[in-house]
Amino acid sequence: MNFLFAQVAEPPVAHDLWWHLGNRFREGAQPLSWLEISVGVAAVLVAGAAVWALAAYFKRRERTSYHNPKALFHDLCHVHALSSAQQRLLWQLAKRRFPNAPALVFLSPESFHVEAIAQAAPQTHAMLVEILDKVFAKTAP
Repeated sequence: MNFLFAQVAEPPVAHDLWWHLGNRFREGAQPLSWLEISVGVAAVLVAGAAVWALAAYFKRRERTSYHNPKALFHDLCHVHALSSAQQRLLWQLAKRRFPNAPALVFLSPESFHVEAIAQAAPQTHAMLVEILDKVFAKTAP
């Protein structure tokens, strides 16, 4: 019974293959052929190229997702549940105040100047107060 289990667990072909591979390291054995060496080198090169390609892909993907000020601004607008009209108004305010990084408007309540709110049209004034309340959980004084 053990003989049958050994035959199923390790077929004779696999056993011969491992014995043949290990036999080459003994004295007097045939050296590896150039074909076998080139196949091994090619496999290592293909594996290295695959790792390099994956690393380049993930590096590019990481760079594009974190350095997109406009996408960050829109994500913050969605998190704060701003309507599209509120987003447009806040975008105009942010581009005037922070041209290179409009998302900074979410960190500075002083961007909502009382004078700017007071001089705005009544509809715009109400919308700015709503935005201020949604973003900073407070209203203008």
